[in-house]
Order: sequence, then structure tokens, then C-alpha cells
Amino acid sequence: SGLSQFFRDTAVWQYDDVPGHTLIGAGDAPKYPQRVPRFIPDHELDRLMPAIDAIACPFQRAALLVARWSGARRTEIQRLPLDCLDRYPDGTPRLRLSGRKTYRERIVPLHEDAGAALQKLIDLRQHAPERAFSDERTGEEIRYLFMNHGKLLSTYYLFETPIQDACKAVGLVRPGGRGGAGRGTVSAHRFRHTVGTQLAERGAKLHTIMKVLGHTSVNMALVYAQVSDCLLYTSD
Repeated sequence: SGLSQFFRDTAVWQYDDVPGHTLIGAGDAPKYPQRVPRFIPDHELDRLMPAIDAIACPFQRAALLVARWSGARRTEIQRLPLDCLDRYPDGTPRLRLSGRKTYRERIVPLHEDAGAALQKLIDLRQHAPERAFSDERTGEEIRYLFMNHGKLLSTYYLFETPIQDACKAVGLVRPGGRGGAGRGTVSAHRFRHTVGTQLAERGAKLHTIMKVLGHTSVNMALVYAQVSDCLLYTSD
């Protein structure tokens, strides 16, 4: 931008040895590389999910299973209300998300494993003595699900700690790190990318991907579709 401004200035100043038009414009700027969603390959999911199922803490287990099967953002899961779960007429669990980033509530279908873990936590918390909290956006009084001893559990406790333990338990770690232990190759946020990629692979429409993931722009959904096309081309 600085170089572009310099050429605009010299054109205005009409220097004898400088062309009278702008040499560099916005179209000459280098294009930023497109970010590709880092989905979790099936063979890694097959190793990781049994370790997540074995997590002892019901809060951590439910949070990760909901992340895996809903594609919800971590902060959306962290602030789920006690009445977030019900079922479609055919019995399929469905999850109500407040859409903290987009300010739009949405409902998404949920895998039975995630629904069962969530229902177990709801039953555990149903008669808890914690008071309701006032939502900073709407002012609505909400009893949050992921609370303990009167405090909202952190996303670090709900996601980062258990996903790292699960990765290490099944050997999904990259070498190095403090003490040579390495860090897990999978983050909880990658579950969101995995849901988007799998929806595209199975032929979901862009509008469906947008509604499930809570996107307000079609651009991100298009990225999932492009990734899906690349995977199908490679497999063929």
C-alpha cells in the first residue's frame, strides 16, 4: 500500500521521468492464500472417539461429543442452557444453539451418542442449586448446563484439556514440546471443520451447511464443498 501511494503521489506531482498514470493499483496486490478447513481424517477419528467415550468427567465428555456431532462453536457449547435438548418427531435428538457469534438461534440434529451424554448431564444438573445468569445480549435469565460450584466451566477445561489427553492416549501427537511429550494433533475446533466437510461429502446443500454451522456467508460453505470435491477427485 505504501508503494502504491508513492506512485499515486508522483503521478499527481507530474515528475518528468515518471509516467502520468498509477503504476500499481489494488489489483496488483498479492492474493492471500485461501484457508482450508482442517478436517479430521476418518482413520484418526476411529482412534480418537473411543478415548473420548472413555472420559470420566461427564462435562468434558458431553462437551466433546456435542462438538464432534453438532459442529457448534466451543463458546456456543459452553453456554448451552439446561433446556437445550429435545427430539424430532422421529426420535432423533436435536440441539438448540443460541448462536453467540451470529446472534441467531438455530436447531441442529444430534447423533444419539452425543444426545445420550448431554441428557445424562442435564439429569445431573437439573436440580442443581446454582442461580440463573442474565444473558448479556438479551437480558434473559438462563440456567447454564456447563456449570459447577456456581461458576461457568472454561472452554480450556471442557475442550483443550480432555482432547489433549485423548490424543496422547491413542498416540495422535506431534513430536517435541516441553519435556519431549509433544502435543496432540487434533483440536476441538477441528470437529467443526469435520462436520462441515462430511456434510459436503454426503451431498448437503450449501444452505444446509450454513444453517448447521451457523455461517452468515456462503463463502465458507463453498470452501467445504471445494474440499469435498478435491477429496472425491483424489479417491477416484
